[in-house]
Amino acid sequence: MSRQEVTARDFLFTLMGSPHESDAVGTALQLASAMLERGADVSVWACGNSTLLTQASLERVKPVNVFDREADHPTSAAFAGDLLARHAGRFEWAVCHFCSHERGATTHVDGVRTRPAMFYPRFVAAARRTITVGRL
Repeated sequence: MSRQEVTARDFLFTLMGSPHESDAVGTALQLASAMLERGADVSVWACGNSTLLTQASLERVKPVNVFDREADHPTSAAFAGDLLARHAGRFEWAVCHFCSHERGATTHVDGVRTRPAMFYPRFVAAARRTITVGRL
């Protein structure tokens, strides 16, 4: 496969805008995880502030939850990294190069790839279904 081709997938999740504006992005990621567990092939395309979700600087665990001090909750970067490791070949996460660099989000967890915005239509064309979450 050349660098210009995009792998065919069952689902593409497009994450746009502010990922913490609501629970929509977290719900979409849980849905993507469930689809992978059922054998589907899944892609994620992150655009806008959603490119910040996979920053290596987020570490593995979120800060302590004052309502549940004993629970450890993974960061979005850890969640994405775990999915990439567990479902190698069936899951990919791409971030828009321009959105990522504009926000200084240049160091992502292993496996996350930056792509020019012009690649997004290729991801859409390669997916059987596209689910868009958020707005720019």
